[in-house]
Amino acid sequence: MANYSSDSDLMREVKDAGARLTKAAFWSTKTPLDMANSFLLEMYLLFRLCDDLQANYTVEYVKGIHPNEHTFPQAASNKAGWPKFIVKDASSGKLLFQICAGTRAGDIHGTQHAIDVSIQTAAAGDTPGPDDVLQIFDAKYRSNSSHRISKHEFSEFVRWVELLKLRGAGTAGLMLNTLTSIDANCLVTNGEPSTEPDAECHRTSVREVTKFHPNETLRHRP
Repeated sequence: MANYSSDSDLMREVKDAGARLTKAAFWSTKTPLDMANSFLLEMYLLFRLCDDLQANYTVEYVKGIHPNEHTFPQAASNKAGWPKFIVKDASSGKLLFQICAGTRAGDIHGTQHAIDVSIQTAAAGDTPGPDDVLQIFDAKYRSNSSHRISKHEFSEFVRWVELLKLRGAGTAGLMLNTLTSIDANCLVTNGEPSTEPDAECHRTSVREVTKFHPNETLRHRP
């Protein structure tokens, strides 16, 4: 199995996807190569998702506030002041969704969770709650592609799905082009799936997307 101790291919793909998102390319081409690979996988997911959506929507980059105009958070951060993407109807220009990376949203108890990538309603403000969040993604990088999503990671993600009222709630309803397998609350990894049965994924409204890496062939379950 591949060992990604030096992930230049992943960084290159992040840059390429960012370049197809116009202004977002400023961030991806100015960032040094020594960032944590877990953050790279998160950005790869974000940019691939937004790039894919351009086939059916108008996707716009909304810069943050100085000094974070073109910098996505590498640690848990509030939503205000950070960049995001907005998704509009291609014909009418109506705002449909917001896509945020690395920023917090409150759950049913008001506890804040920093979500790797979240799809939020058009009306969601800078302090989103569970009614504002439509779909979530959590990126789990593996330096060795034979390593699995752990039971703990699966359980923690299931808890977030529950606390954000996403279990059994369906998805944001995005029309995806080639990435149709990520139309769910997804645990995303470049490694292998967990040992949880498919029935548990169905029960908890979780999908595992595996081999999510430019050198691999994407898979998913269920």
